[in-house]
Amino acid sequence: MTMKKNKYLIKSDINNPELTKIIKGFDEKQQNITTKVIHEKPLTIYLNNQEIVTLMSIGDHPKYLATGYLLNQNMLKNDDKIKSIAYEKDIETIIIRTNRQTNFEK
Repeated sequence: MTMKKNKYLIKSDINNPELTKIIKGFDEKQQNITTKVIHEKPLTIYLNNQEIVTLMSIGDHPKYLATGYLLNQNMLKNDDKIKSIAYEKDIETIIIRTNRQTNFEK
């Protein structure tokens, strides 16, 4: 028998208490229950000096999420050089700076 290797290079830490919150509710028999649910938070992404989007995320790996989002939207090119990535957790904002000038107002 062979063991499957983990397919994910990056995955959420399910034991991180910041990723979930506890809520009270009712089950299918109308019994009181307490359970953990995903706690989504806003993340505002800037590319250079321009605000691009505020999206909801579980809050882990914001640098990878922001970079992947900008690549997926063709706002970052494969050959772009990223100068810096600054994540400000307290204001839920991430700023990616590149060598290439960008303007997505159009």
